[in-house]
Amino acid sequence: MGLRKIWNAPVKDLFTRKQARVRRRPANYQRSFSGAKGGNLVASWTSTPTNIDSALVGGLSALRARSRDLMRNDPHARRFRSMVQGNVVGPRGIGFSSLVANPGKGNTPDSAARDSIESGWKSWLGKCDFKDQMHLVDIERLLMGIIPTDGEAFIRLRRGSGYFGLQLEIIDSELIDVRHNASLPDGRKIVMGVEKDAAGRVLAYHVGEPPPSAYSPYYTMANNPKRIPADEMRHLFVREEAGQTRGIPWMAAVMLRLNMLDGYMEAALVAARTGAAKALAIITADGDYIGDDVDDDGSPIIDLSAPGVAWNLRDGQRIETYDPSYPHGEMESFIKICLREVASGVGYGVSYNLMSGDLEGVSFSSIRHAIIEEQGQWMAIQEWMIRTFMQPIFDEWVFQAVGRGALTIGTNPLRVKDMDRYERCAWQPRRWQWIDPLKDVTANIKAIEAGLKSRSDVIRDISERDPDDVWSEVEAENMKLQEHGVLENGANGEKATI
Repeated sequence: MGLRKIWNAPVKDLFTRKQARVRRRPANYQRSFSGAKGGNLVASWTSTPTNIDSALVGGLSALRARSRDLMRNDPHARRFRSMVQGNVVGPRGIGFSSLVANPGKGNTPDSAARDSIESGWKSWLGKCDFKDQMHLVDIERLLMGIIPTDGEAFIRLRRGSGYFGLQLEIIDSELIDVRHNASLPDGRKIVMGVEKDAAGRVLAYHVGEPPPSAYSPYYTMANNPKRIPADEMRHLFVREEAGQTRGIPWMAAVMLRLNMLDGYMEAALVAARTGAAKALAIITADGDYIGDDVDDDGSPIIDLSAPGVAWNLRDGQRIETYDPSYPHGEMESFIKICLREVASGVGYGVSYNLMSGDLEGVSFSSIRHAIIEEQGQWMAIQEWMIRTFMQPIFDEWVFQAVGRGALTIGTNPLRVKDMDRYERCAWQPRRWQWIDPLKDVTANIKAIEAGLKSRSDVIRDISERDPDDVWSEVEAENMKLQEHGVLENGANGEKATI
């Protein structure tokens, strides 16, 4: 269309022509996912998918070394680890109660077998460590410190060891060398020290020898690894991707931020101390500097920035001060922003306020919401711990103990043919004190009355105890009170003299 035709064409026709041209554009001009676009701003951002194991082969050793360093030296990392241990394991560990029932009798409780198993389990708790150093609760706490730090933990089952025929040995994850990779006959392969078959099922773990001394470097452990069958090892880690062979440290996403924050706070602290000490130098008339130095014989000259020091200046000398004004007022808000990111990125995410101990500006409702949400995460980890460690270990323990006649009713050992019955049990992980006890107790009473909860559920949530133990204790206590005339109406205690 020439200029004259364009000039004389109606506006409506021009708009229609423009719309038609837009509609005829090829599909590749249409808007796609913004996260998939290229350009200078995302030039350093990978656009090639990688297998999780290929990423771990090259980075797991460095991740684990840095994670261990943070857990040893960084206060926020140590706080996170103690939160995991305290909330997942608690002060008494994960509780156990047997649920053995009598078949053919309405599945009524088999009290004699239950008592035998619970008594034997309780006795084994203090004898479960292959090196005779830890109680099972200590092992649980150690595992929930190792797993966030290393991303994984290895427990070797020492069958035939100890009175009950089973003990546990914690294996340092560094002993299963991440650099040990090989192709074997029949389609088998070793991936980061873990041997698998062609279908990807784990067959064995290749475990190196511990260092000859505490000062030996870890890289010497790759020599002559020993093959341990998979059924003798429990490998605990949270799988984040399909096909994952080794665990990822729980602070992997934030460890760089934590390290940078460490350096930032150290620099701010040094600057604050230097500013408080009023560091200065004495300049002579010739421009020479007199400061922290040593004499010819190596003895130190006076520290000009030491507190309480006074100076007598000679003719022509002057003082030049160094007074850094940092840290500024925005430091606190900047650190809070960094720690919020860290709290969101560690493990499954934790509350910033609980991790940092900063309760400034926190209301009752907001902290209640944060605690309840966080407790849901802890409960998920507890259930994972029960599924992957506690239940398999108990199944192996009761199999070994019954098989060698270590569990008895009177003088009669439990029968091997009833093994399936003996494996029935319940686990009671740590629960938390209520934030508003009166409201929560009232809610539990209403839930029981409405049939939405059982008394057993409430007892487990409140006290982390076996309901049978609580009822037996209450019954014995009421009988004692009745005996002394404190209760007039027996176990129900409707009428009390006090």
